[in-house]
Amino acid sequence: MTPEIIWFVYLLLIIAVIIALIRVGKLTGPGEHPPARTCPVCGSDLAQGETLFADEIRKNEKESELRIKGCPHCYKKGGQKT
Repeated sequence: MTPEIIWFVYLLLIIAVIIALIRVGKLTGPGEHPPARTCPVCGSDLAQGETLFADEIRKNEKESELRIKGCPHCYKKGGQKT
């Protein structure tokens, strides 16, 4: 065999191995679950669809910050903590 054919076969082998590794990674996935969502105020676990109550405070045109008030478990919509 000529050196060109050997390099070509070697290159095809490397490409096949890379494709196989990519497919195995896609099939198995990272195996991690999304992180649990908890309220930073009271520590309650938030179910899907439960959101935090917060106010946006504008510092200037480009900067703002959020002031988290709580979740449905620790903060009522009327503005009172439970």
